[in-house]
Amino acid sequence: MHRTNDKPILTLMTLKGVLEKLPSHKFKRIHRSYIVAVDKVRSILNRKVTLASSTELPISDSYLSFINEWKKT
Repeated sequence: MHRTNDKPILTLMTLKGVLEKLPSHKFKRIHRSYIVAVDKVRSILNRKVTLASSTELPISDSYLSFINEWKKT
């Protein structure tokens, strides 16, 4: 897990387990390997999320619904 102002966190939990502990309106899964904080998403283009930190992450086919959810906010 990467955070903007601190060292990464290492956990043995599954991503599904982590997501269940996070507030669902603030965090969304976009890929089997990635969960993003919705308020840190700067843009979405060509099925890639660009975060406020300029990091680009792919959106997998299974999580394309995130694009429509993000547009509503």
